[in-house]
Amino acid sequence: MKKILIFLFIVLFFMLYSDCGKKTEILSPDQQVTRLQFSLNGVNDPGSDAKYSMWAAYDSAKVPLTKFIGDFAIDGQGNATPNAFDVKLGTVQKTTTFVTSVEHADSTPQEASTHKILAAKLVANSGTFSVSDEYLLDFDEAMATGFYQVIQATGSDSVKGIWFMIGDTAREAGLGLPEAAAGWTYAGYVRINGSTYSTGDFYNPAAPDAGNPFNFSLPTFPFPGENFEINPADSTNLNLDLRGAQVMIKITPPLPNFAEAPYDLIMFEGTIPMDATENVIYQLDNTSESFPHGNAQLIIKMFE
Repeated sequence: MKKILIFLFIVLFFMLYSDCGKKTEILSPDQQVTRLQFSLNGVNDPGSDAKYSMWAAYDSAKVPLTKFIGDFAIDGQGNATPNAFDVKLGTVQKTTTFVTSVEHADSTPQEASTHKILAAKLVANSGTFSVSDEYLLDFDEAMATGFYQVIQATGSDSVKGIWFMIGDTAREAGLGLPEAAAGWTYAGYVRINGSTYSTGDFYNPAAPDAGNPFNFSLPTFPFPGENFEINPADSTNLNLDLRGAQVMIKITPPLPNFAEAPYDLIMFEGTIPMDATENVIYQLDNTSESFPHGNAQLIIKMFE
């Protein structure tokens, strides 16, 4: 038995010595391979004149803010193709965020355009694409809330106006959204009797929107909203009653005129009740779960 144990000890010693003799070599910079793998959901084809580009973004004044990684398209099943790029380790070593932009199909830009639509902050070699990243909208859309009030026609139960505000005498903003990021736009819509009407584009939910072309004589407020009284084209009566109308708040990214919309961001949605009355606060549903999203992962090979 003692001889057997001595024999096993000798075999184990040589096995360990043999493993220790193997060298683990660091690959040269040219041989080091880093692969970015990613997936996207809810992103549309940008059209024949546009393309999507992936960029590495840096938080440093010493280097360009973005560095090109590769172009990709969206196939008929809504998948990114290609969905992986091999990049030099030096390109991604100081990357803080991966950014997707819309570029002209024939362009070869050196830096990303202002038409950025998705971003993924890199943490431990992985990230999640969204529009709410601090590189873009910079807010948690899942926590946002939306409220509105209605305005009725004088001496009637019919609803003519919708205003995104709360309160009666001391009024406040009804939409829990930050001021829109540069290039981004908010807009309100009502849909009734098969037609869609805009309540106006806006950037600050605590300030008036772009205008009130449908309003005639009903009171207006220093918040986004509209009274649908007249047709602005000829000043004739619209004869609209907004009870039962669908309400939407949309967010639009900065887009070039040669591209199709990459997605449809409906932030809030709801229906004006059939018994809606003034001075009652109504809540909209947060529908941000339908927003586009995706994942990014870095796979790094540094050793032989």
